Amino acid sequence: AGLHGQDFEDPEGKMPDSAKPQKQVPAPYTPKGSDLGKTVACPVDGKMLTVRADTPAQTYRGTVFFFDTKACETRFRQNPEAYLPAVRKP
Repeated sequence: AGLHGQDFEDPEGKMPDSAKPQKQVPAPYTPKGSDLGKTVACPVDGKMLTVRADTPAQTYRGTVFFFDTKACETRFRQNPEAYLPAVRKP
């Protein structure tokens, strides 16, 4: 769904890409000093983990998410909204 919950259409293809609504996608994140040692829950499987320098992580909608496995990180990247029921599209 696009703006205001409706599908976005540009049937004639005249609108420049910069004017079209951009789908938000997760972005890679490298844990930093202030992240290290935090105990957090993986949003995919709910397991608790302690953040280390090599912990898989992504940012999405301004929030950093940490994962207990690379597989969880991949599942999150494919469909982050499925794992964040409290996050709603504007």
